[in-house]
Amino acid sequence: MNYIKFIPSILLLLILTPSITSAQTLSGEQFAAVQAFEFEYWTGEKTTIDDHKGKLILLDFWETWCVPCIASFPAYQRLTEEYPEQFVVLAATPEMMDDKARVDRFLSQNEYDFQFVRAGSLARDLRLTGIPFKVVIAPDGSLLMTDRGSGGEQREYQKFKKLLEDHF
Repeated sequence: MNYIKFIPSILLLLILTPSITSAQTLSGEQFAAVQAFEFEYWTGEKTTIDDHKGKLILLDFWETWCVPCIASFPAYQRLTEEYPEQFVVLAATPEMMDDKARVDRFLSQNEYDFQFVRAGSLARDLRLTGIPFKVVIAPDGSLLMTDRGSGGEQREYQKFKKLLEDHF
């Protein structure tokens, strides 16, 4: 049997297994790194967490090949449309396998009102072990929660809608 054709599936499983089996939280030092990080848009412009203070911020680490990551995007888009003044998504690519060409291709084929940013060095500083990994920041700038994995479109929608209703 030719096992070589199974290598991509095995590698993907190994990458995603930590995101399913272990929880990751942020230490105070790691959250300080998130707050201080200068995110770079794929266009070259920059933004920080402070630029979005007053909104519920979803810092979502994702990549173009990550099916669970992308499965949540329709929910986040819907929430972005329903709560444009209260909710922002920073879709942060940890640059594990993605590069500018892959992200540009994804963005040209999909219309999301998120802020797509590069976050490779931050992901390394946080020692991310898998994606999707989400950091949720309250409107006052404090760490609200971290979340690993994806509950699918409907669960993600309900979870973040409740957070928005609780904070506004």
